[in-house]
Amino acid sequence: MYRWADRLRFDRGHIYSLVMNNCWTTNFRAGQEGTLRFRYRLAAAGPDLSASEAAALAWRPFYPLLPFLPGGKEGAPEAVRPLLSLEGAPAVISCLKRAESRDAILVRMVDFDGVAGPRVLRVSLPDGLRLRESYATTPVETRLGALPLEDGAVTVDMPAHGIATVELAEDRM
Repeated sequence: MYRWADRLRFDRGHIYSLVMNNCWTTNFRAGQEGTLRFRYRLAAAGPDLSASEAAALAWRPFYPLLPFLPGGKEGAPEAVRPLLSLEGAPAVISCLKRAESRDAILVRMVDFDGVAGPRVLRVSLPDGLRLRESYATTPVETRLGALPLEDGAVTVDMPAHGIATVELAEDRM
């Protein structure tokens, strides 16, 4: 008889994985043909890891590319700056994409730690571009209202354990 484990004891050097459950004969047949491949990624962290730090650690292998733009004259390599940065209580930038129906980009942020309040999204565009306007939007890109821009930054009011999506439109100078 199968028993659900409500606690895990790590007193041995083994890791077990129940990848296909046919105990109730609902998900998979008892026998499978062919070769099945399962891949795992393991990471170690201390016990004081916050929910947003855990999410960032878990996502890092799947989102390895970080966009950087030249920050100094003639694109000096020692003068790079991140395209996006987030200031305030911890949150994760989970998506950066082109808008579907407008010439703009969308930035989606997630609060994993349950801390409501303002976050400052700072955007560093290359020379010759500047932000023209920004809007709070729904995940399906419906504008909710304009957000004020100040020196390439926009303040976003994040709900606790929520998602905030910002639309950014740039001007060429």
